[in-house]
Amino acid sequence: MDHIERKLEIKELSEKGAFQGLLATYGVDQGMDRIIRGAFTKTLAERKSTGRPLPLLWAHDRHQPIGTLEIVSDTAKGLEVKGQLLLDVRRAVETYALLKAKIVSGLSIGFQVVKEKMEGSVRLLKEINLMEGSLVLFPMADDARVSVVKSEDEDLDGVLESVRGWRKSIGN
Repeated sequence: MDHIERKLEIKELSEKGAFQGLLATYGVDQGMDRIIRGAFTKTLAERKSTGRPLPLLWAHDRHQPIGTLEIVSDTAKGLEVKGQLLLDVRRAVETYALLKAKIVSGLSIGFQVVKEKMEGSVRLLKEINLMEGSLVLFPMADDARVSVVKSEDEDLDGVLESVRGWRKSIGN
């Protein structure tokens, strides 16, 4: 299996527990599934019409909801999302620590197949019902990763540095 190195960026924003990333990709994954672009169209429209966020789980465990996901855009590469960990939930706090430490960065989807077709050994997923998104240690699609983690602590460090700079400029 080929590996591509990716950079996980920690952003200085005050929304503690927030992150961004690529939830699902349109390449062939390790399970020999390939999602066809447009497979999410119906389920995303249904979710948008209800106003319900996509549940965020820990490792596809329906007994461990840890936050919510919002689909930002459906790009040529895959589904871009913004996530929010619910930091009143113990598992979400632990997950946030793992994200900040760059130990966990994988994203994965839980879904039901509506329409599929086999092409050789690859299963083409033409329409799927998106049920949930999960933070995972090892994603099936290697490019499905968190790319940005927003950290309140880093925002505070930036503010303190600005204050120090301002104090120096006025001679204090």
